[in-house]
Amino acid sequence: MEQVMISSYNAEWKQDYEHEQKKIRYSFESLPVFIEHIGSTAVPGMDSKPTIDMMAGVEELSLVNETIIQRLDEIGYEYVHKPE
Repeated sequence: MEQVMISSYNAEWKQDYEHEQKKIRYSFESLPVFIEHIGSTAVPGMDSKPTIDMMAGVEELSLVNETIIQRLDEIGYEYVHKPE
């Protein structure tokens, strides 16, 4: 069984999210992308596992092309097709 490590709240989690969402947004070029900081690291003062959880969405999934997928891969993200 994997042990989950909980860290005390870290005010830098917000800046970490801001940094990552800018990289993701750049990867989408001119395609509007909506990115939210979710999970316990998004709650000020809450202890959490130190993983920045984010959710990204687009209005039309068919507009996400191979160029965008490649750019996401280059910055360390895996595109997972979930049309539903």
